[in-house]
Amino acid sequence: MIRVGVIGAGSMGEHHVRNYKKLNVELVGVAEPFDDRRREIEEKYDVQCFSDYHDLLQEGLDAVNIVVPTTLHKTVALDCIEHGVDILLEKPIADTIENATDIISASKRAGIRMTIGHIERFNPMVGQLKKVIEEGKLGRIVSIHALRVGPHNPRIRDVGIINDLSIHDIDIMNYLYDQVPLSVSAVGGIVIHLKEDYASIQLRYSDERSGHVETNWLTPQKIRKLNVIATNGVAFGNYIDKSLEWHYDEHIKRYSDTEEPLARELKCFIDAIKHGTEFVVTPQQALDALRVVKAAERSYKSRREVNVT
Repeated sequence: MIRVGVIGAGSMGEHHVRNYKKLNVELVGVAEPFDDRRREIEEKYDVQCFSDYHDLLQEGLDAVNIVVPTTLHKTVALDCIEHGVDILLEKPIADTIENATDIISASKRAGIRMTIGHIERFNPMVGQLKKVIEEGKLGRIVSIHALRVGPHNPRIRDVGIINDLSIHDIDIMNYLYDQVPLSVSAVGGIVIHLKEDYASIQLRYSDERSGHVETNWLTPQKIRKLNVIATNGVAFGNYIDKSLEWHYDEHIKRYSDTEEPLARELKCFIDAIKHGTEFVVTPQQALDALRVVKAAERSYKSRREVNVT
C-alpha cells in the first residue's frame, strides 16, 4: 500500500486529507505548524500530526502532497526531493519562474516524479470538453472564454487574482489548444485588496486563435464558466456543476458528472505511482502556466502587451 503524507493542513490541505481517508492508501501523517489546527485535524480524521514536516518525512513515505503557501513551495519541495519521495505540489508550482525552474531541475537530478495540482484538469467537464474537441465535430477552435468571479477568499493574502485564480483557466486553455500563447494583454486593478483583485486577460495563440479570462474577487456570486467558440459549433461548460453542453450541426448534446475533481486528482496521482504511468499534469506544463501568469502581471503593471517568454 502506498504510504502518503500531507504537508499543510489549511482549508485546501484538509480536503487532501479528507479524500485520502477514502482512498486505498496509508495516510501516514499530516504536518501542520499551528497547534489548534493540528489538534483539530488529529481528532477529526484520526491521523497522526506533526508540528515539523521534517519529522513526517522521516516516516518512510512513498509520496507527499505539499499544500503550503506558494512562497514556501521551493523550500518544502526541495526538502521533499532530498528525502526521495514522489510529490504532488499544489498550484502554482512556485512564486517565481526561477524558483519553479530550481524545483524542476532538482527533481530531475534526483529522479523524483512530481506533478502539480492544477485541479481543473480533473474536472469531469474539462475532460469531456477535451474529448469533444478531439472528436472534431466542433471544427477548428478559434476562441475560448472563461469567467471566474466571486467574493474574496480572506485566506489568500500573498498573491493577486491573476496568480491565484486566472492561472486555472490559463492552464486549461493551454491544455485545450495544446500550446502556450505567444503574448498576453491584461487590464486590472485594485478596489479593496492589497494586490490586483480584478483582471481581464487576453491571450494570443498561434494561427489567430485567442483566449480570454475574466476574473475578480468582487462579485457576490461565485461563477465558474468556460465557453468554446469553433467553426462548426460551440460548447458551454460550467466548472461548478461539472456540466457541458455543446452544439454542432443541428445537434445539442449535454453531459454532467458529480465526481469531485480533487478526488479524481488524488486517485490519478496514486495510480500513476503504483503503475509507473505518466502524471496528468507535468512540471513543464505548470511552468508554462506560470510563465503566462507572470507575463499577464507584467502586462497589467506596464499597460502594454507582453510576449510570453
